[in-house]
Amino acid sequence: MQYSFRANRAAWKINASNRIGFDKKRSREFHGYRLTHRVASIEKQHVLDSFMEFLIPLGITEKVLEWNIPVSNRDKEIVKSVVKNNKLNVIISPFSSVIHKNWSNQKYAKIIDYLAEKYQANIILCGGPSKFEIETSLKIENLAHFKVNNYTGKDTLKQLYALLKIVDLVISPDSGPMHMANAAGTPVIGLHAATTAKRSGPYNYQYLVIDSFELAAEKYLNKSADQIRWGGQVDDKNTMDIITIDQVKEKIDLALNNIDIS
Repeated sequence: MQYSFRANRAAWKINASNRIGFDKKRSREFHGYRLTHRVASIEKQHVLDSFMEFLIPLGITEKVLEWNIPVSNRDKEIVKSVVKNNKLNVIISPFSSVIHKNWSNQKYAKIIDYLAEKYQANIILCGGPSKFEIETSLKIENLAHFKVNNYTGKDTLKQLYALLKIVDLVISPDSGPMHMANAAGTPVIGLHAATTAKRSGPYNYQYLVIDSFELAAEKYLNKSADQIRWGGQVDDKNTMDIITIDQVKEKIDLALNNIDIS
């Protein structure tokens, strides 16, 4: 289910009687070589739905969304100390793999203040151990007027997943942790402007997504979203600035107003 020549070359070496691949329109880098079946050509699918198409030639037509990701009891115990009982616990994971998908530090700080002031929430900043992520998390922490639990660089991926499962809400740009939250069954506000959430947003939480991709395309590329190939991005360094603090507050209220923490 990969387009790259490296993945295709590896697949050719596998002795298999059935080889399922993408339709001709999506095939590139010799992806179609030696295929016995192609998936249906469906316009503008979410990535997860496009992967589900690979099951149909195998006779599997029921779509079951279930992520059984094993986490050790030790990892579960480690992250318990990060959350607070009788409080709403919210993770802010501000980092994506590319910088033009990241929202501004100042805006994240404003959201921390909003969560603390309105909901008395325990806010947890999460990120990887890179110098950039640690330094940026400190900047966000220092910009906020309310206390935040800065957990950046202190967990493993499995511990992050265990933590995502026990909090009430996650806020993140288009990133791995955003999809991990979706898999964990935790509501996640996906911040999308560089990419469209219709293709790569949190699958089960599209109602919480802020999708400003169309506005970003018009502002920074002078194109409509329909003029950009499906999967294309708006990679201007200011792209994510188009998402407003009020938009995020509105989604926070939608997600948190009916949660009982007693």
